[in-house]
Amino acid sequence: SKRKMIRVRFAPSPTGDLHLGGLRTALYNYVFAKKHNGSVVLRIEDTDQSRLVQGSTNRLIECFQKLKINFDEGPTQGGKYWPYVQSQRLKYYREYSEQLMQRGAAYHCFCSKERLEALKAEGKLYNGHCRELPYHTREEYLRQGIPHVIRMKVPDSRNSTFVDDSVFGRVEFAHSTVNVSDQVLMKGDGFPTYHLANVVDDHLMEITHVLRGEEWLTSTAKHVILYESFGWDPPVYCHLPILLSSEGKLSKRDRSSSVQAYLSDGYQPAAILNYVAMLGWAPKDSSKEVLSLADLIEEFSLEDINKSQPRVDTGKLKWLNRHHLLLALEEDHHQHQILKEFKQLVIGCYGDQMVEEDVKEMTKDEYLLSVIRIMTERTSLLPEMVKESEYFFVDPPQVSHDRDHILMKDMLLSEICCLGNSTTNNDVTAVMETVANKCQCKYSDVAKFMRWALTGNKKGPGVAQVTSVLPTFVVKRRLS
Repeated sequence: SKRKMIRVRFAPSPTGDLHLGGLRTALYNYVFAKKHNGSVVLRIEDTDQSRLVQGSTNRLIECFQKLKINFDEGPTQGGKYWPYVQSQRLKYYREYSEQLMQRGAAYHCFCSKERLEALKAEGKLYNGHCRELPYHTREEYLRQGIPHVIRMKVPDSRNSTFVDDSVFGRVEFAHSTVNVSDQVLMKGDGFPTYHLANVVDDHLMEITHVLRGEEWLTSTAKHVILYESFGWDPPVYCHLPILLSSEGKLSKRDRSSSVQAYLSDGYQPAAILNYVAMLGWAPKDSSKEVLSLADLIEEFSLEDINKSQPRVDTGKLKWLNRHHLLLALEEDHHQHQILKEFKQLVIGCYGDQMVEEDVKEMTKDEYLLSVIRIMTERTSLLPEMVKESEYFFVDPPQVSHDRDHILMKDMLLSEICCLGNSTTNNDVTAVMETVANKCQCKYSDVAKFMRWALTGNKKGPGVAQVTSVLPTFVVKRRLS
């Protein structure tokens, strides 16, 4: 028989910004499908109307655009299985919940909120009170318009249900637990619960593999039962281990889990994807650490996902970011984008403080590129880089010097003037050695003074590097 094309989906709820766990799920779905020439669907699961956050869907889509994750189908792309927003698919859930009731696999439940809360307070599961209501009683309740929900009927022909998972193996769930109870499928407001909607949509959209967070593993037995009740084949399940922070489970409210925050801080999209991919997965060749999206597609396999829970480490992300920034600077298109962003940040931060004659020279791509290269040893985040490189764009405050330092400054200026308009690290080092000999002082004393005169700082990149990057006319002015 013809092999089915792999189809996967990322199905977030629009309840806030994209977090690292969500991005990892989307990324694994994406690279797995692309490796096998399959399709990736973006589906918005907004059936819990009480938790919706205005604008979340648009921010989510913008985030993926910045990360260069392009879905094949979805709310903006369209596709064969439109619509891709669950609140626009209610007719399907009503139709299939009716079908379940006709099959005897679901039933109307008229239990009041008070009754259910009393059971919960006693630590008891829903006890199937309405499961075997006589036909005439049910019809009378419906005729009277008594509020109700539709519940699935967990089969009593067996005591447990098995879930086969690509990461966690075969897992058994007893029907006597909360994980496998007579779950509500259609709520009183006419909206489905996650359990019905995701099963119906995955079937109708021909999803072959479901890659999602480990937190959904305990609910999967219900989904397996629903597939059985409909007479459908379930997809292949692959549950991804929960991400941990230094204090436990990574909270969605923690800024360190926000993808948008990482992008705003200046992390390279390729570095974020590389880092997130390694949270629970690694290529077979462990020496490979810096990976592009194309590399991830080539290397990824479900078999290499580790079920131990990975811990988020921003130190590793910073390390990867530096490597990806340097790689991006070697590619014309990416270099242009980085320089454009850096220039905007520089002008926004220092534009009104810069000496007028410096602006043209200091906003040239060649100069900005030199500043970025020299600063990547200290930080690879462009906003941080701009803050730490003020002296490359703004003259430091003038200070008075003692007689010895005035003499040293005059000598430095005289030697720099002999170099012409272009200087190298070696040129500047030779100048400082010459001045040290003439002043009969240590080379380090000259270097410290020159750094202070040119930057107003005691620390930073090597003073020879700074001097060779700064325009010569700026160096002369600051030493005057």
